[in-house]
Amino acid sequence: MDVHAARILVALLLPLAANAATYKCTQPDGGVTFRQTECARSDAQETVDVDAGPQGSGASSRKNDYYATENRIRQLESERERLETKETREKNSLHRELITIRMRGGSRARAQEIQERLWELDEEYWQRWFENNEFQKEKYSARFETFGEPRFQQKAQEKEGYLCIKYRFRKSELQRGIDSGFIRNDSRSNRLFRQYEIGIRSNCKTN
Repeated sequence: MDVHAARILVALLLPLAANAATYKCTQPDGGVTFRQTECARSDAQETVDVDAGPQGSGASSRKNDYYATENRIRQLESERERLETKETREKNSLHRELITIRMRGGSRARAQEIQERLWELDEEYWQRWFENNEFQKEKYSARFETFGEPRFQQKAQEKEGYLCIKYRFRKSELQRGIDSGFIRNDSRSNRLFRQYEIGIRSNCKTN
């Protein structure tokens, strides 16, 4: 995330952090949404902490709020990069091992294990991606509802479009994996199918 993008995100987060709590709602089927009202009774609810920084008065307080929230964003971005760097190293190692097995006729059982682990690493990445973009979509929608500015509606619609494409992509990849035999057709894959279908219904204008 460059500095300009970070500052835009900070400007969006600060008014909401001051005025309302944000709730992460995990539905029984595994779907996740973010909202500024409490979750439905059937959902698992978690309050998302947006650090608004030290309190003061006037311009000094606003400046403190700005930098505290910007620091929080940088911490989250740093953690994401750390996780993805670790995952990339593991993926590269697994890909090399899989190529060796295929070239030298190694264990098919081990090849299956590697493919399953590569899928899991991909899924961990995409779950973070979905969560982050659903969160941002909800933030832009809330800003539009509060201030009525078309640019916030446009941003929310852009996020919706990205999410639509990616939910459809992951659903097709899941089906391809099951058809190829390296993803088990079990309760976990069924839960992911439901999550993707909910994401498609929520973000795509037509299914």
